[in-house]
Amino acid sequence: MIKVVAPTSPLLKKYIDNFTQLQFNELSTINYFVFPQFGTSVALFKNADFSSSNGVNALHYKQTAPLGIFITGKYTVPIQISLHKAMHIGINFKPNAINAFFKQAFSKLAPENVQVLNNQRWLNATQHVFSTTSFSKQITALENALEQLFIQSPPEQIDKAINLLHAKTEMPIATIAAQVGWSERSLNRNFNLCIGCSPRVYRRIVRFRNTIHAKFFSEQNLNLTELCFDNGYFDSPHFTKEFKKLTGRSPRTFFNEVPPIGVGKFPYHLV
Repeated sequence: MIKVVAPTSPLLKKYIDNFTQLQFNELSTINYFVFPQFGTSVALFKNADFSSSNGVNALHYKQTAPLGIFITGKYTVPIQISLHKAMHIGINFKPNAINAFFKQAFSKLAPENVQVLNNQRWLNATQHVFSTTSFSKQITALENALEQLFIQSPPEQIDKAINLLHAKTEMPIATIAAQVGWSERSLNRNFNLCIGCSPRVYRRIVRFRNTIHAKFFSEQNLNLTELCFDNGYFDSPHFTKEFKKLTGRSPRTFFNEVPPIGVGKFPYHLV
């Protein structure tokens, strides 16, 4: 159902996790929820109108529609996507990586959970990508275009802070700030600007995603109590509270309802 391709360009490997495309087969519409993630996603689309209404972000097939792009902001709640036979390619960026491809900081570029991206350089690249119908050739064209769209390396202090948040989930934010050479206030300000949330909120997402990884990829078949304490939650009530904030579901309900799907084992909830 999901095609997943890793970038081959040495430059892009630093900034992009993968490119994706949902396959419709006999289905005319795919509806699903996505959950908070580390980085951000950009979707290039063709022959489709984008709309966002009542919490549903939709691409509806329309032969005469112009090419378009949407980008996700730093969402901390589930967002619903609805695709109606819309040709599209997703670009999944690593944390902070989106800032390497735009002059505008991420939080200014994408202040909402999902929004249309009106950037002429990116629209020109989208036109180049969809000039062919072969997915493999589209990815080759996209990699070439992204190398041209690259502007600058993002702030290294943010990358260092992210690495510390991943490696040491209990380290105080003030200590992380000192280790990257900033005051805590400067770290919070710049982190919000580049990532779209505070370091504390990002750490919640780290715990959440680590728990998903442990559940879906571990061969130990961990129960909920083990998942709770192995991933930095204080106790069961804290575990449940944090999961409900990020998913709208308790941990038990989440793992019962949201199996990994596709080659990349993405935790989507199909509806």
